[in-house]
Amino acid sequence: MDCIVCKRLYGAPMNQRMSDLPPERCETGGAAFRYVGVDLFGPFHVKVGRSEMKRYGLRRGYPSKVWSDKGTNLVGARAELARSVRDLDLSLIVRETRRRDVEWSFNPLSVSHHGGVWERMIRSVHKILFALVIKSPRMVADVLQTLFCEAEIIVNSRPPHQMQ
Repeated sequence: MDCIVCKRLYGAPMNQRMSDLPPERCETGGAAFRYVGVDLFGPFHVKVGRSEMKRYGLRRGYPSKVWSDKGTNLVGARAELARSVRDLDLSLIVRETRRRDVEWSFNPLSVSHHGGVWERMIRSVHKILFALVIKSPRMVADVLQTLFCEAEIIVNSRPPHQMQ
């Protein structure tokens, strides 16, 4: 069967072999959210005094290892993060990350399926937040923080078998 059409119509189905899961995905025990995937979503516009600033959604906590893509939100936020970092005590940040032993890994470019699990969860949070924010697109930072907490509670209280 050298004919491409014949191969497609009459060829035996191919079996795709799934690669091994990373060791972090197979580990049992340990703290919840020890290994996390991160993606930024937003921006949300909030009032700070008389000015307006951008805020982005991101998981909080102290994981052991963080994965993220090199998406436009993360790459685009680099300049904004650099400006914010200038105002922070870098020695304290370095000391705390070393003390907590946090490792950050990037997924390869153009391989979005590597972050499929957290991308799906972020989409759930994103849907909840935008449903709540639609009523008041311009808000103060405290209100946005409250909405993030509400979305977190909704997602974390879903039954384990229900992935939305």
